[in-house]
Amino acid sequence: MPIIQSNKLFACGSNGNGQLGIGSFEDTNIPTACKFFITKQTEQQLESQEFQLSQKTFNSVLENLDTKPKVISGGGNHSAIITSFGELWMSGLNDDGQSGIASDSLKESKFNKVEILDEHEVRRWKYVTCGWNFSLAVEEENGYIYSFGKGVYGELGCGENVKKTGGRGVRIKGVEGVEKVVCGLRHVVCLNKEGKCFGWGSNKYGQLTKFDKDNNEKSHKKKKETLYFEPVRIFHDLNLRVIDVACGQNHTVLLTSDGELYTFGLNKYGQLGYDFPNKIKFSDIPKKIDHESIGKVKSIHCGWNNTIIICDDDKLLIWGRNDHGQCGKNNPENENDVDGWMDKPVPLYYLPQNLILSEGFEIEEFGDGMNMEIVELEITKTDGNP
Repeated sequence: MPIIQSNKLFACGSNGNGQLGIGSFEDTNIPTACKFFITKQTEQQLESQEFQLSQKTFNSVLENLDTKPKVISGGGNHSAIITSFGELWMSGLNDDGQSGIASDSLKESKFNKVEILDEHEVRRWKYVTCGWNFSLAVEEENGYIYSFGKGVYGELGCGENVKKTGGRGVRIKGVEGVEKVVCGLRHVVCLNKEGKCFGWGSNKYGQLTKFDKDNNEKSHKKKKETLYFEPVRIFHDLNLRVIDVACGQNHTVLLTSDGELYTFGLNKYGQLGYDFPNKIKFSDIPKKIDHESIGKVKSIHCGWNNTIIICDDDKLLIWGRNDHGQCGKNNPENENDVDGWMDKPVPLYYLPQNLILSEGFEIEEFGDGMNMEIVELEITKTDGNP
């Protein structure tokens, strides 16, 4: 888990493959400063940006920046950051090239700067997301997406013949002007500046929406699973403009410019937010979430099997799997606290629940993981002032 303090990056947790980027492969429960591997070429580039370097590997590239990193993302066993200068750095497992490191190294314990091979221009990046054994990065100038790693279910989006990139980035054709890209376990969704959504990968549970004629021509069958190895357009409602996207393990959430919320995909733990899992196990049709607790939504997030939103009034609502307390502690007699459909029942909420915070706290930022949620809070006095 990465932590930012005074523009320095710290990390703690599981680290068997160097995914924390702290210079070792040992787990740690103490926030430890991340380290960055500086090559001669990278040193020259950093010096041109008026960095003062005193050693080849120093604690933080960020310590000389005026702003925090643009993006931080963690995958199965690798991590990525984009600095305020638009540089992409990755650390961790690289056996499939998911860390974008052009070497024979199977894993790296320090962050390495990622470059696109065979391209002379220096690219600036604006977004990155890490999947289980793949990564996707969006470059700044044209909004192109580059894939790194392995994707036998179509996660790379580069066609059926490209299932592994090695230590190079491969550009996804057919999408540009991308603002954001997010991924689940085996599916990917991106959003461009026009408010259009595209997706690729597995559509086993409808997480890429219902098939249409055009999409069927690009689909491939693997047992009972429909796969897309290239981007397909999803959510075709011409009257709605999408402004944000989020993915759980097997479900997708969209936010429109009107502050409306749409969900589709797996509902095994109630993560779609509108019906009991025994009634709706999964859905390939985007459905608007109408609930008395939800006003205009301003921010959306997904855990592995739950959904989280923040409304305009800063109310935090959450629903889905709750066996590890991911949805917080609520009234145990609430009729929505029910068991999901599986061999071993799991506590869940299948309708939105207000996560009640102690008085004097306001939400600043939100993060999520496989079975956990993180909320950055601002402490306020009783008179409402910070």
